[in-house]
Amino acid sequence: MPRLIEVVLRTEEEAKRILEEAEKEAERIIREAEEERDRILKEAREAKIEVEVRADVENEIRGILERAKEKAEEMERKAKANMERAVEFIVREVLGSGG
Repeated sequence: MPRLIEVVLRTEEEAKRILEEAEKEAERIIREAEEERDRILKEAREAKIEVEVRADVENEIRGILERAKEKAEEMERKAKANMERAVEFIVREVLGSGG
């Protein structure tokens, strides 16, 4: 039984590490999208683009940010699913070989 506890604790640590990596990646994606938004807005202001074009740019930026958010959420879901499968596998292996 102590081996099972050790395996579960290691699995939880690994799950936490994977989720932290996914969160960092999501933050990076969002940060890059925001930087792109700022760059586009700066260019738009410098070029004195008409209001309609600015609205298009802002819509595109919202789209970029939404896609970045969706990608981050998808990565988090995948990481959680992978960890659940890993925990199930480890538990089966430990219970199968220890029981």
